[in-house]
Amino acid sequence: MTIKKTIIAISFGVLAVPFASADSGMRWIGGEPGYDFHAMPSTKSRAEVLQELRAFRANPVGADGWRYVGGEVSWVPPTQVGKAADSSPRPSLPMTEEERRRFAELYAGS
Repeated sequence: MTIKKTIIAISFGVLAVPFASADSGMRWIGGEPGYDFHAMPSTKSRAEVLQELRAFRANPVGADGWRYVGGEVSWVPPTQVGKAADSSPRPSLPMTEEERRRFAELYAGS
């Protein structure tokens, strides 16, 4: 990297950092405290937040499928129970002749 590109990259970094952290909820104040945390404006109303809270309490499942059970356990992973577990898709283990030949080409003698 040339000195010109280095100077451009450093100056861009110095100029971009204050703009990138403008909405971060904290600001640099210098000295011993370092950072000052402040409240961030929200785009949701109080009614929307309470509605989301009621919906989560009615069905405490996160977007990734984990269920909130509270207490010391907190979150449990998604599991299939009963009929859903029996009808879940299974991998196809037998290979066709073409798949067997391709497997031998890729992995034999590595």
